[in-house]
Amino acid sequence: MSDWDILFRGAKLVSADDIGTADVAVVGERIAAVGVNLAGSAKQVVDVAGAFLLPGIIDAHIHFNEPGREHWEGISTGSRALAAGGGTVFFDMPLNASPPTLDRESFIQKRALAEQKSVLDFGLWGGLTPVNLDHIDELAELGVIGFKAFMSESGTSDFRRADAATLKQGMKTAAKWKLPASRVTIPEIRARLNGDGEQIRSVFQVADEITYSGRQFTAPDLQQWCGIVKKQLQLLSLS
Repeated sequence: MSDWDILFRGAKLVSADDIGTADVAVVGERIAAVGVNLAGSAKQVVDVAGAFLLPGIIDAHIHFNEPGREHWEGISTGSRALAAGGGTVFFDMPLNASPPTLDRESFIQKRALAEQKSVLDFGLWGGLTPVNLDHIDELAELGVIGFKAFMSESGTSDFRRADAATLKQGMKTAAKWKLPASRVTIPEIRARLNGDGEQIRSVFQVADEITYSGRQFTAPDLQQWCGIVKKQLQLLSLS
């Protein structure tokens, strides 16, 4: 019986302190041991002397725009480009696909395309909008890795912005499934942000009782984030 499934011999490894040479042993899909001249037998031995052995990149925010807008960037070319740069896994956002990933049918359609075209492993984000609140549970059951919402206009008419009520209900459902909910907040900057703290706070439209992945938002959280937004706008000369 083999000690290791795969044994990489003589790899160049980068640590926080230096670059060194060592062996890396793998069992299943996990690194089981790292060391110089590791003992034991392996089902497969790979001589990588002189080559760097680096962790693969996981890109958690990708827009491959399929189905419907693959002329912007599609799964086939996009996943190959990511692989060429050292990527191994991507998590595709629910937009700008058309239809966006808002329910069972759109999820299955996108997953089938990714299974057919991607050269990498992948996960899919689900959307959180006012029109698909009844589908959040089914998306979680299907395996989305989280939910994406826009508090501003998304830029595509088929992915509507989420108001406070939508966020509250959607985030509570996401928390039930222990899934993250990500949101983008870029409302009408000139019209709504006048350098006044209360105006900036109104951008968020999220009460401190809203649950985000099981965690409570607090008023200090919102105040801190509003200060960051205000500073960014000042730097951009937009406020």
